[in-house]
Parts: sequence; structure tokens; C-alpha cells
Amino acid sequence: MKKTTFLLTLCIFAFFSAGYAQLPSFMYQSQADNFGGVPVNPADLALCVGDFTLEVSGTASQEINVANGWFTYTPTATGTVRFVSKNNMIYVFEGSSYKGSIVPDNSVIVFPDILNEADDATNQTGIYNPANILQNPGFETIPNNTWFCYDHDLANIAIVDLATSGTSIRNNSTKPTKEGNNALLFHKTARFLTQSIPAGKIKPNHPYKVNFRYEVNAVNNDQHGAVIRANLGLTERASDVAITGTKTVLNVATTYNLDDVFITGNNVNISNPVWFSVERTSGYNVNPQKLEWYDRFFLLEGALATGITGATNISYLEGEAYVPEIVLGEGEYYDMTDFIVNPTFDTNINGWSRTTGAQNNKLATNKNEGAFLNTMPFWENWNGSAFTGKMYQLVNGLPAGRYTLKMGVFGNQGGEGLFVYAGTNETAVSDAAVPKFFTVDFDFVVGGNIEIGLNIKSGTNNWVGIDNVSLQCYGEIVDPTLDVSTDKLFPSENVTSKTFLVTGLNLTNDITIAASSNSGLSVNPGSISKDATGLDTGIEVTVTYDPGTVAGAVTDGTITVTSGALSETITVKSFKNPDPTNLLGLAAGNGHTGAGSEPSTFGWAYTGEAVWSEASGDIYLNRYRDGLYDSRVLTFNKNTGVLSFPVVLTAGKSYTFSCNASHMNTSANSTFGINTLANATGTMLGQETKNVVVWSGAASLTNFTFDIDNVATSGTYYLTWTTANSTERTFAGDFSLVENISVGVDNAIDNDAVIQTEYFTLQGLRVVRPVENGFYLIRKTYASERTEVIKAFYKVQ
Repeated sequence: MKKTTFLLTLCIFAFFSAGYAQLPSFMYQSQADNFGGVPVNPADLALCVGDFTLEVSGTASQEINVANGWFTYTPTATGTVRFVSKNNMIYVFEGSSYKGSIVPDNSVIVFPDILNEADDATNQTGIYNPANILQNPGFETIPNNTWFCYDHDLANIAIVDLATSGTSIRNNSTKPTKEGNNALLFHKTARFLTQSIPAGKIKPNHPYKVNFRYEVNAVNNDQHGAVIRANLGLTERASDVAITGTKTVLNVATTYNLDDVFITGNNVNISNPVWFSVERTSGYNVNPQKLEWYDRFFLLEGALATGITGATNISYLEGEAYVPEIVLGEGEYYDMTDFIVNPTFDTNINGWSRTTGAQNNKLATNKNEGAFLNTMPFWENWNGSAFTGKMYQLVNGLPAGRYTLKMGVFGNQGGEGLFVYAGTNETAVSDAAVPKFFTVDFDFVVGGNIEIGLNIKSGTNNWVGIDNVSLQCYGEIVDPTLDVSTDKLFPSENVTSKTFLVTGLNLTNDITIAASSNSGLSVNPGSISKDATGLDTGIEVTVTYDPGTVAGAVTDGTITVTSGALSETITVKSFKNPDPTNLLGLAAGNGHTGAGSEPSTFGWAYTGEAVWSEASGDIYLNRYRDGLYDSRVLTFNKNTGVLSFPVVLTAGKSYTFSCNASHMNTSANSTFGINTLANATGTMLGQETKNVVVWSGAASLTNFTFDIDNVATSGTYYLTWTTANSTERTFAGDFSLVENISVGVDNAIDNDAVIQTEYFTLQGLRVVRPVENGFYLIRKTYASERTEVIKAFYKVQ
């Protein structure tokens, strides 16, 4: 069979220098002086076009020519030269010195020349040559049993044979200029055309040439404009093996060819089938409808020429890319920005999250200056008033090392109160009315996932933006390092246990962990050996809060972690019920704002996924909200599950529950109850359902009040809250659950009889006897002369 060389690229680009400040990220984790290469005779070297490591002996000023010019290099000194292929780039080292990178010349890849003969299915020539991996390439087989089609919803579309409408094989002699009798018309809703390629046909780290014809159905009929590409995938419609460049179907009565090359990766298993597909990346299921013709497909395997000249002592490893062990010089670093999803916000904000609740959360182009100059768009958050919260991303799979995060930041009031952060490390923003770069250094001891972003803690900024995020690694951690996974903890009476991780490297002293005195805190373990197994990846420490040992409703404390001269401090703010007479005294969050003011800190939970946010005055998210009226409320966006809050009830006692609620958009039924289970599927001790009206001021609040009589068993129960309209935004406040004391019921306590009961309003005014239901201060005097004052709901009988 005749073979020809197809021109795929026009030139080789190479750039070399004595050293590079910026190294690709893969080099940080793929270093080995002894990489396991296999000796190869120079004339027999057969390279793949994917990942490989090739090491040779070269001579100064003598060109090394690999695979008939796929790439060439002339060493600057006699000695070892290593070529490392990664992501279609060749990286060059002399000894351990990085010299630069080369773009290989893919024009030398050789493919079978099947087009030197006419297309003939009977004689198996042209596109019917057995070298063509695709079956039924001209849609001549009827019925068609090789190609499959899917619409915009990925539902299968039956490819109709010789039809006059819809996606179908048609006998058409003009569209496109084609072989045989038939072609395929892709109709309005069609999105994918697929074919399964049998196992053994597609190999890892190999080049494949794809070619097919396409043409718009009707010129000047708005049927053009679909954007198409070809894919190879491990599963149907996937593109995880390789993709081509895209082509736009033009409004011209001309037949075009999509002609490109796939370079497969290491993820191909030759024992498994691979899927080929043509995909409309845009233009499916739109008006005006798009229609185009396809015909004359072929997919061919290519190969590089064998051999290498100008070098000796050839050692080759296919499928793995290893660089020599590198010692970074001054100012050199590994560019790890590719670990960040969407670092420059070119087309969207995918990969990033926020808790700000700001009205605008989108791309913007109106700050083309400073750190944002000539890199529009950027990601903005804008609100009618100042806001707090985070704009952030969880970076996954980052290796341990010494890092610098760099971020362009803008704050319309200069950025005071904003912080660029990575994990627990942060840098304050200042003078950023014109976008400005800020950096934060951090040692990532464990490796794995770390949160990065911008934390808007306070200030007057109501328009904030970020762009041009980058991440540099300066190598492994070599100095003694001690780290903790958080710098703040917020336990409460309802959430008494918190955990954090202690990590350490190269330590010379054991670690001690201690809680501050009079804080109600204890830690376990209290010490960790410097040689403890797992210390490099993190050892868990549990902090326990005992509210019974402290007097105040809010207690400040610290946890100190020390190893020799190294020390880390975690600040702890703990919360207990400020009003023991109200079992829901913690439900409003003790008035706390800022870090730790999320409702989950105080015991609120949700049966579905919920992102809890810090308290705020005016932003409507899943958070405490102040300033709506004279009481703090808990707001929740689209309650599709069950909200719950724990309470401890005592056997033999009765209680009265009360709260006020409202909705923001529409009236709907809400139900509050006390249940044995947090998901409201247990026994309901009491509940009330009411239609909650739309908020129009404090007068529009709907009050819920119900009794729980004579609790049978002491233990933890749950306030549960559900809403019938799951798309509605709701809020509730004034939560109260108090012991119910009725007129004429004075029980002896420990045989100490009550001899007098007095009633006072909450303002301290004494009343002879309550005349209406409500909350009162009740003072009881016992025979032993002791007195007791409680706030309780009085129910007139």
C-alpha cells in the first residue's frame, strides 16, 4: 500500500535558555534520575506521540535528529540529554539543567494514502480500504446499523432510511459532493453522531487522522452556523480520549472537509472499544433550525518514522514522563496554576463558588486597568449595599509544598476588610480601587484539597472583583513545619465536639496540645510524638466543650499546639444558652456575627444539602438576618427538606412552643413541630400548621403556638420546620420553648412545698393573677424559704 506524509503543522518552535524561572506543574511530581528506561538501538527507536521519557548521550554542537525530524536538538555540552514528552510538548534537559521546550513537527507523521484510488465498496478501495477504522463510511449500507444519533436531551434519534424529513440517510446527488448514492442529513434537534470502534483499533499514545465532508443544507435559509467537532471517548458521546478543533458550517454552497489529527492519551485500553463521535457543540435545537449534510468519513492510524541520529546510549520509556531530579534556583518555581479551575474567567465563572449573596454574580468588562488590564472579563459581585462572604474555590489534588497564591483584586471602596486567602493563611487587601495584585504564602504540609479565594469580612465595599489567579510552588518543605487545619473553632451547647488536624514535617520536638484555662475546653490527644505515623498527612484532635463549667453565654478560649519553637494557636469561641428558661435560647445564635455565626454552629441542621452563611443585616441566604424587625430571624432559601434544632425535654413536664414566621414571595403552609427525630419521621409530640403570608412588615408575621403535655421520656428531641411550597424563601424568629405552668398547679419539689406563687410582667410589674395567655416571670417561695424565679408561658385555664 502506498503511504504519504500529510502536512499537519508547518514548523517547529523551539526556545532554549540557560535556565527557566517557570517550570510546568507536572515536573514537580514526576522527577526520577533512574526512570526505568529500556536500551534501544538507535536505528530501531520507535517513539509514541504521547507521554515518554527518552535519554541519550549527545555531543556538543552535534544535532540530534529524532524520528526523521519530528524534533531536533543540538546540545550545548557533551553529556546526557533527556527528552520528556508531555501534553504534545518535548521538554529538554542537559544533565539536570532544564533547557526549554520544543513543539514537535507533526507534519512528519505518516498515514496510509487511501485516497489515491477511487472509493469502491466492492473492491475495498478509497474510503472502503481496510485501513479506514470507521465502518459504513459513506452511509451506503441500508438498513444502517453502524451509526447512531442523539438529540439535545441525549435521547436516541432513529436514523430513518431514505426519508424525506428529519435526521436521515438520503439519496441526494448534490449535497455534499459525495461518493456513492447516499449521505446523512443532520436535522434541527440532532447533537451527536456516534460509532463504536472495536477493541484493538485505537491504541494509547498514537496519532489518528480523521476526515469527513460537510455542507449546509440550504444557503440563505438560516440553516448554517452550527459548530461541529470530532471526538474520541471511552464511552459513547465522550471526548476524554481526544478532540479535534471546531469547524463552523458556513452559509456557502461548498463542500468542506473537517481534517484533523487525534493524539490519544494513556487512558486508552487497547482491550476495550472506543467511541467516535461528531458533535454539534452549538447550534442544536435552536431557531432558526440548523441542517447540514455529512458523508465520506475516514479514520486512519499514523506512525512516526523509526530511528534517531546524532546520539548514542539510547534509553526509552513509553507512557511515562519523568524529568531529572531538579534543584530550583533563585527565582525559579513550578507553575501550578493548572490546578485551579478557570483562573482567568475568560468565558464564565465555572469552578468558583460564593457565599456573599450579592445581587450581581457574573462576568464584567468595565474595569480594564491595573491588575485586570487587557484581561477582561473579570468576576464581579455587586450589591446595593456593602456585603460580606467569600468568593472561593476548593483546589483539588494539590501536592504538598511551599506555595504562593497570587490574585488580582478590586474593591470599589479600596478593599478594606477584604482578604486574599489560602487555607488559614491570608493577606489583607488595601488600595485596590484600581485592581491590584495580592499574594499569600502558605506551606501545604498534607497535600490534597485546599480552599483559596477572597474573604469579604467587613468594610464598605459593595462592588468587588477578582481575576488572573495563579499559583506557584517553590518545592518541597525542608524546614521543620507545624500546621493546623483551622485557626478558629466555634463549639456550642448543642455542638460540643469539634475536630482539627495537626500536621508536621521534619520536627525535632514532640507536639503538645493544650486548651486555655477557664474556657470549658478539653483536648484529646494532648500530645503527639514527632515521629508519629500519619503526622505528615494529619492526625485528628478532638476539642470538647463543657458548657456546665463556664458561667457566661459566650466564652473565649484558645487551643495551643507547640513543638519546640514552633507554635500554632486556634481561637475558640463557645456558646451556651443565654436563657435556660427558654430551651430554644440558642436558636437565634446568641447575636453573634462574623466567622462562626452560621446557624449550624448553634445546632441547626437540614436533611438536604445546605450552604450555611454568616449572619448579615440584609442579604437573604441560609443565615441569621438582623434588622428585618426588632428580632433576629433565621432565613432559609427554598426549604425542600426538614430544618431541625435539638432540645432536651424532661419526663413529666409540659412545654409551650412559640415562634413567628413569614415568607418573602408567596403565601404557603409551614409546619413547626417537636419530633423524636430530626427528619420529622418519628413521633410528633406537638405541631402546628398555618398558612404563612407574604412579609409586609412586623404586623404580617404569622404566630405559631402549641403545647406539649406531660413528656413521657427524658431525652433529646427536635424542633422541626417544613414548608409546603419548596421553592419559597422563608424566615422565622422569636423562637421559644418553655415549661408550661398552669393556674392552680403548684407542685412540691423534693417535698419542699410551694407556699406562695407571684406573677410579674416581663417588665417587672407585679400582677395579682394573669388574665391572658403569655410569658410572665413567676416567683415561687417554698416552705424552706428558698425562692425560684422562672420565665414561663402562662396558660389561662
